[in-house]
Amino acid sequence: MRRLWRGLLLARALPLVQAHYRTGADLDSDRGLERSTGLQMAELVSQLLKPFDVDLPDRDVRLSAWLDRHEVPRGRLGMSCCVAVLADGRCGLTIGGGLVIEAVADSMVTVERPETDRYVAVYRLPRVYYGEVI
Repeated sequence: MRRLWRGLLLARALPLVQAHYRTGADLDSDRGLERSTGLQMAELVSQLLKPFDVDLPDRDVRLSAWLDRHEVPRGRLGMSCCVAVLADGRCGLTIGGGLVIEAVADSMVTVERPETDRYVAVYRLPRVYYGEVI
């Protein structure tokens, strides 16, 4: 079975990052950000995994429900390339060391130190190679 190396997923996501926030609260309090559902992390993840015979939803809310329903193994914020689900259904992508990329309006931003209760779940992605057999 072919797997996508997690470094390739990060290589596609990191160039899209346009801003950096120290905490999730800093991001949430930034009044200059337009709140919309324009760009979604699920779109990027879905496109990258399609060639590996993984058909994931391309909307964040549907992706988080799919991961939960299919009992995908749980990840943690310290790992890279896990989907971190926010309470409102938006998804982020962990990049290691506790940092997370989140889609806000039409851009991607990083959150350096997300609060412990910011994400309701963290999932590994199917067919992504994490460096060990899962």
